[in-house]
Amino acid sequence: MRKFKFFINYDKEEKWLNDMAKKGYELETASFGYKFSFTKPENTKIRIDYRIFKNKGGFMDYSALFEDSGWKHISGNKSCGAQYFKKINENGDEDIFSDDMSKAARYKRLSDMWIGLAVVYLPISIALALNQFLILNYYIIHQGYGKCLEYHFGDVFYLKRLLQREEVYCG
Repeated sequence: MRKFKFFINYDKEEKWLNDMAKKGYELETASFGYKFSFTKPENTKIRIDYRIFKNKGGFMDYSALFEDSGWKHISGNKSCGAQYFKKINENGDEDIFSDDMSKAARYKRLSDMWIGLAVVYLPISIALALNQFLILNYYIIHQGYGKCLEYHFGDVFYLKRLLQREEVYCG
């Protein structure tokens, strides 16, 4: 079974995944949506960390460290960021984070990723918005606010075709 949900808060996502496990759905992957297999219901703990690795060796050492602590890596890879763990040993630690500082470091790594995306996509978004503004401005200056604007306001593709043909037909 595949479920599509979007979470901003890892604690809420962990709670939802733990509730799904109690209903008998075991998490297989969490790449595009969540893929579950049906199994017997179990009271387990699933935890999430956010970490990207430069090489496969670092990722393997990271996974081995958690397995030694009683946690099985169930989803994620070296470059995806979100790493999902399931508690497999009752004698293991209750949480994958040893203290509040290491848990806060997860959110720091996540915020660094969002800031990096914003730095890349914000200038692109501004350039696209400016482009649309200039097209609309050109159209208003050359054609006025008449019927064409009334009928075609917001139709960016019409405006682009209009500029490419350099002709106006308002019907």
